[in-house]
Amino acid sequence: MDFKAEISTDLEHVTRLADELTEEGKLRVLVGVGGDGTAAELVNRTKEGTPITLLPAGNENLLARHLFLGSTPESLAETIAHGRVIHLDAGRATGRIFLLMASCGLDAEVVRRVHELQNRACEIAQLS
Repeated sequence: MDFKAEISTDLEHVTRLADELTEEGKLRVLVGVGGDGTAAELVNRTKEGTPITLLPAGNENLLARHLFLGSTPESLAETIAHGRVIHLDAGRATGRIFLLMASCGLDAEVVRRVHELQNRACEIAQLS
């Protein structure tokens, strides 16, 4: 099966194009290269019903693991060609959709601190 792909790192462009192609019935799938945060960002930037899949490249890839998505271009092509569309339950908090989990208390504070430390480490790495 042949696929026509457009590659972009401009999220505004990607979401506009995905919305247009979804309305026209011409979008087979929007592929995000990343992890759980990438999936959340795409879901929050596209219209409901936009088909999305991932080429896992994130830290934990919980969603990709749950959906048994492979991490190679070949497995991605196989998923696109022969996979099926599933509908996931989602939640909304502070105006954003989430696909995996929401937490509060100690769990949420640990996640917040780890994220903060990762951001600091990235900033330091960019400075050096």
